[in-house]
Amino acid sequence: MRSKPLAPVRISVLLLLTFWLSAPAHAHGDDPNRVQAWVDSVMSEMTLEEKVAHLFVTQARGEFASSDDPGYRRLVDLVENFGIGGVIFSTGTLFGQAVLTNDLQRRAEIPLVISQDMEWGVGMRIPETSTFPRAMAVGATRDPDLAYEMGRVVAQEARALGVHINYAPVADVNNNPFNPIINVRAYAEDPNLVTNIAAAYTRGMQDGGLLATAKHFPGHGDTATDSHADLPVLKFTRARLDSLELEPFRALIDAGIASVMVGHLALPELEPDARVPATLSPRIVQDILRDDLGFDGLVVTDALDMNGVTKHFGVGEAAVRTLEAGVDVLLMTRDEYAARAAILAAVEEGRLSEGRIDESLDRILSTKRTLGLTSTPQVDLDALRDRVSTMDHVALNDEIARRSLTLLSNKDTAVPLPRERSNVLVVALNDASDPDAGRYFLRHMRASAPQHSYSLARLDLSSQPQEYSRV
Repeated sequence: MRSKPLAPVRISVLLLLTFWLSAPAHAHGDDPNRVQAWVDSVMSEMTLEEKVAHLFVTQARGEFASSDDPGYRRLVDLVENFGIGGVIFSTGTLFGQAVLTNDLQRRAEIPLVISQDMEWGVGMRIPETSTFPRAMAVGATRDPDLAYEMGRVVAQEARALGVHINYAPVADVNNNPFNPIINVRAYAEDPNLVTNIAAAYTRGMQDGGLLATAKHFPGHGDTATDSHADLPVLKFTRARLDSLELEPFRALIDAGIASVMVGHLALPELEPDARVPATLSPRIVQDILRDDLGFDGLVVTDALDMNGVTKHFGVGEAAVRTLEAGVDVLLMTRDEYAARAAILAAVEEGRLSEGRIDESLDRILSTKRTLGLTSTPQVDLDALRDRVSTMDHVALNDEIARRSLTLLSNKDTAVPLPRERSNVLVVALNDASDPDAGRYFLRHMRASAPQHSYSLARLDLSSQPQEYSRV
């Protein structure tokens, strides 16, 4: 079902103000000269092999595992022997992730940057934490103050768990109703509203010391292909991108966002080789993101195990090309050792320079210093109850959900429901074949207005034309 277009919203004047690069409050005043001196000192002690290893971020599950569990042993090896630079947690449990974080940080010679994809709250990954409505619902409130508060809460809970980078907000403009992967993950189909809400969410996170990441550059909104499954092709000119997709990214960069994630998206009007996604394209990363938009922060790949990149490139070639393109952080490659070997071979062959490696490593280490990661950081397990999923956080979730409700039409004043008894038909539209679709909503309708008689009609992918006619 195509949603009603959202009304344009003017970008807040606050967006024009540069906000601090996100970091703990004590780090904001860190002298840039001291930061660079620390970075130079660390880099001078690293071999080329160690430098390359530090560009990788590997995936982990934040759950308990025995000491001889293969997944746990893999993580220990990557931290102690490979020298990986960071970890991205997928799903987990509150104390399982916290304990594993402490374990890995104790083993790391240089403290790890811990990241997580928490678009709609830490609860997206960890059930015991706060869950907020999806981005489209936050956009529907049209209230940047709520988005800011949500960002502040996400930062508090993430930092309490030892997480430093959130791979959010989604800065894509959702202007394709057939998009199978962005959809409710985007704030709106209007670029001004996307910009306004994404900027507020970013400010909230970064004011709370959590690095924000704008994704999926240069824009994943207008595609009918999921880059997890295949390589989407966007046949857009640069003029089109400037007028739509790039608007939120440009504003977030100007406002000081710490990181940008590049998507696995083919843009044949800009990158002639249709096999090459933006992640691997110097024309997209270096020419547009770095040079034209002036972004000098961390550039991270979307996951390198996605078919949008693996369809045409193996582990090693993809790793080399990301660095040639100007990317800093290589996220979730399928084989860190093979990828590192390919990069080292490319340096030896003259395809890559050690200076290019140092350029990205400098940004990564500077970020670690700015975050205060110059000593082994530990999660305070005793403080979690005071910082995670508090009643204030629950109340904010409820407020955003309430304010997100959007009445598209109200023919014959059907809403609110009449006080006298009547027959109410609840129609559940579902883009899958879930037999439970609509039941939760129906249960709450009955509880809130028990005087009515309710029936439920479900329309989904398996519905026949006669069912639509009956409804």
